[in-house]
Amino acid sequence: MNVQEVAQGKRWLTQAPVPYLFSWTITIVMFMVEGLFPLALVWQGSRVKQRGRHIQIVTLILAYTGMIVFALGDFLVVHQPLLGLVALVICALGSLVAFVRPRSQPSMPQWMVLVATWVMAGGNLLNGLIYYSITLLAPIGVVRPPLIPALPLGEVIWQGVVTGSIFCSGGVLLLLTAVLISCQYQRNASDTDCGISHKR
Repeated sequence: MNVQEVAQGKRWLTQAPVPYLFSWTITIVMFMVEGLFPLALVWQGSRVKQRGRHIQIVTLILAYTGMIVFALGDFLVVHQPLLGLVALVICALGSLVAFVRPRSQPSMPQWMVLVATWVMAGGNLLNGLIYYSITLLAPIGVVRPPLIPALPLGEVIWQGVVTGSIFCSGGVLLLLTAVLISCQYQRNASDTDCGISHKR
C-alpha cells in the first residue's frame, strides 16, 4: 500500500466512515468464510464425518448471512443497489442448486459447498486474469485501472502482478479441491452402484 492509497483511505474514512468501515469489514469476513469452504469439503474422516457435516452447514449459514448483509449494506449504507442485487441473485441461485443434487453427492450441504467451491474457483481465476490483463495492457495505454488512476505505471504493474497472483493461486487451490472432491464422490457412487449390482 502506497502513500496515495493511505491518503485516499483516510479521506474516505473521514468523509464517509460508515460505508468505508462496512465495506472493509464485509470484505474481510467474506474472505474468511471463503477459506472455510475447502476445509468443509476435505473434513471427511470417519471419526469426524458428523463434525464435518456440521462444518458444512455452518459454512453455508455464514456464507448466506454474509451475502444478505452485503446486499442490505449495498442497498442501505453504500447505496450501490446493483451490487446488492447481484448478491441476492447469487443467494437465489445457490438455493436452486440444492434441488438439482445428483445421486453421486452424499448430502445436500456437501453438494452446495462443492458447487460454491467451483464457483469461487472460477471467480478467483477470472479476477486474477483480469489483473494480469491490466498488467499487460497498462504499459501500452490500452487500459488503466479506474480505482487507481493517479498511480505511477510501475506501481500499477506491480499491484496487478501481486493481486493477480493472489487471486489466481487461491483459485487454483479451490479448483484442485473441487476436482479432487468431485472425483472422490464419483468413485464412491460407482462403488455403491457396484455393491448393489453384486448383491442382486
